[in-house]
Amino acid sequence: MHVEAHEWVERFANNRKLEAIEFGAKDINGSIQPLFPKAKWTGVDIADGPRVDVVADAATYEHPVQADLIVSCEVFEHAPGWRDIINNSFRLLKSGGEAIFTCAGRHRPPHSAVDGSFELKPGEHYANVDENEMIAVMGAVGFIDIQVEYIPVPGDVRAYGRKP
Repeated sequence: MHVEAHEWVERFANNRKLEAIEFGAKDINGSIQPLFPKAKWTGVDIADGPRVDVVADAATYEHPVQADLIVSCEVFEHAPGWRDIINNSFRLLKSGGEAIFTCAGRHRPPHSAVDGSFELKPGEHYANVDENEMIAVMGAVGFIDIQVEYIPVPGDVRAYGRKP
């Protein structure tokens, strides 16, 4: 988590009671969960750690009820199946549910999902996400009211969409 990603999610912060899922919930250097203080959070990550309730792949995770909110910050560049995570997010949301995503876009140097350092670990996947592809994938799965921004410094792609 870095400041710009946190600020994007903060735009959508609220005090509503929500069923919320965070994909990539492991708290390495900050969390967005306090921005939604009345939400009932389920933290999902491929590795156990702080704020992780379920160790699972976000692309195939099953939730017992449909969610009002899904947030995934700084995960997609580390996940070769990031498009599947967007598809699963749409599937898990109830009608009117919202998804908020941030990820590394063009020009962001590689960084590790394991510890946040600028040195990838052996076998670790990393690929920046193009904002135009983010728009296309979100639209193809059915999101509406899509907002996608590319911020050149630090190289962020930030997205929002709602399930009709």
